[in-house]
Amino acid sequence: MQKEASNRIGPVHTDVCLWLDYYGELLSARQKEIVSLYYDEDLSLSEIASLTGLTRQGIHDRIRRGVAKLESYESALALVERDLKIENILQQSLRFCEKDDSDRVRDCLDKLWKILKPGEDVITDVADEGRESRGDNGII
Repeated sequence: MQKEASNRIGPVHTDVCLWLDYYGELLSARQKEIVSLYYDEDLSLSEIASLTGLTRQGIHDRIRRGVAKLESYESALALVERDLKIENILQQSLRFCEKDDSDRVRDCLDKLWKILKPGEDVITDVADEGRESRGDNGII
């Protein structure tokens, strides 16, 4: 998702946009607004400064601090990384379903289970387990 720290100046634009979607509400309202204007709306520092009444340097500092907070949230929680892994595994499993490759689909399900339930053993018959926990016959 990100380049090596030694090869980059800051996070990739798309990373910040994703972090805003996941963690934006954890920023102050003003900081979220400024970071969103810069990353989501692609406004320049000057444009944001004129809208908010702050200086360009003030805008720059708030963006830098906001992005640092978002990055620290992702570093601690890794929700974006987890969801991107899940999406990738689901795409793989759909391709394997199209090829009728049930062994590889099961491998994908095992990977998903490990992501969603770390430390728990993989359930071999997911459908039966779901029915037992719901107390029904599986008919929706």
